[in-house]
Amino acid sequence: MKKPLVTVVVPVFNRETVVYKTLDSIARQSARPISVILVDNNSTDNSLQILNRWKEENNAPDFSVKILSQPIPGAAAARNMGLQAVETKWVMFFDSDDYMHPNHISRALQTAQENPQADIIGWDNLYHIGKKTIRCKFHTKKPQWHSLFGGSMATLRYFAKTELIKKAGAWNNDVRFWDDIELGIRLLKLKPTLVHAGKEITVDVFLSPDSISVDSDGANLDRMEMPLNLMAANLPPQNAIWADYVRMVEAGNVLAHQSNATSQAKTKAKKLAKKVLSRALGKHKFLLWTTFLYRKLGFRGHAIFLRPLIS
Repeated sequence: MKKPLVTVVVPVFNRETVVYKTLDSIARQSARPISVILVDNNSTDNSLQILNRWKEENNAPDFSVKILSQPIPGAAAARNMGLQAVETKWVMFFDSDDYMHPNHISRALQTAQENPQADIIGWDNLYHIGKKTIRCKFHTKKPQWHSLFGGSMATLRYFAKTELIKKAGAWNNDVRFWDDIELGIRLLKLKPTLVHAGKEITVDVFLSPDSISVDSDGANLDRMEMPLNLMAANLPPQNAIWADYVRMVEAGNVLAHQSNATSQAKTKAKKLAKKVLSRALGKHKFLLWTTFLYRKLGFRGHAIFLRPLIS
């Protein structure tokens, strides 16, 4: 029997009500053989029992399932534990509440076979937020820009060579916010060959309204500082300023929803904008202020007009 070429790593934390649907979408993959590593991240519900039952039902010579337990909190730590156990050429990280179509892995492997020079194979996803559906794209051109401003290297939009992930330093356990985008910037710093798998959608991401709720208390303004600083350090020096544009977008976003934001959040957003502007030079001072004002007024699409000016 052939050895599997890809391993799917799934971190799981308290997902007893939804994880079975995700796991069954993996079990229904037409590609064989494949390997699956499930990492229970210290769940306090029945998630681990469900994982064990699913393994009993699906483990097979051409569909190997391994279950690990990671007591360190955070998806990054769970993914890193899974990564260390990967023995295949390719690794795909998947979340425990999303869905892959039956041909998802075979499509990715076929694209890899047709493009032996590729280090990363990517695809577009559909994001479902209540009754709203958005197509989120993977980009092979100007990938650093699209990763920072559009999440092009979000977890479920690509799979990569296992050694490339390790060479980039794997997941940062200390980053709990935008950890996938932070890893993506480090991956792109290595100048990998990116290939798009085509227009077909084979992954559905399901987000609850709470997961994208307004940053009413301004907590995200604090959480984003570590990953933004790390990403700025791994961008070309001339592009490190992009992190400040993200800061202005997020500060403006808080003020765009003033009815939901606390007074503390509003003050924090204004102070952040003032701090960013105080260190800005040349054209960036005007463009940063414009970006902040644009988002504060509730408009979207800032990346579209910024890209030709600063990318």
